[in-house]
Amino acid sequence: MDLSKWLDWIKLPTKTLAGLCIVFAILIFSSKATLDNFGLKSLVTEYRAYLVSERKPLFSGLNSPA
Repeated sequence: MDLSKWLDWIKLPTKTLAGLCIVFAILIFSSKATLDNFGLKSLVTEYRAYLVSERKPLFSGLNSPA
């Protein structure tokens, strides 16, 4: 499915999608100390598995030998 068609299907403005992507990136990639400062440590520990599948990393192809 083409990305533009998928974004049209969601029907969210671009600014909203960009904001959601930033929030999810912070939740996924922040350190535990940073998350603890924002009070999000327990939320992220419980739901990180739903955001990122550890069995199929996003950039798994970068680690494979050529």
